[in-house]
Amino acid sequence: SDLAEGKYTLLVQKAVAMMSGPDAGRFNALFSGEAPSASDVAEMRSLIEKSGAKDFCAAEVGRMVAEARAGIDKLAVGGGKEFLCGLCSLIGDISAIGISGRR
Repeated sequence: SDLAEGKYTLLVQKAVAMMSGPDAGRFNALFSGEAPSASDVAEMRSLIEKSGAKDFCAAEVGRMVAEARAGIDKLAVGGGKEFLCGLCSLIGDISAIGISGRR
């Protein structure tokens, strides 16, 4: 839905930065067009995946969640740690859905 709405998300930003040549031109034409069709969105998703941006963003989310969990382990609090780790899991799950585009 973000692609169809023309939202310039981190994933789109990274994909544009990683694309070159014909892929970059095609993506920009599709992304900047009005009311992309379902096939346009599918093509943009394919170009994003081909660029490596999807894998980069998934790895970055995983890295940040792991960093947060390590920080939580160092906190001098009691029962709140389990709650915070649960939030980390939720963030990772939501990010995975957003990056894959599937629920």
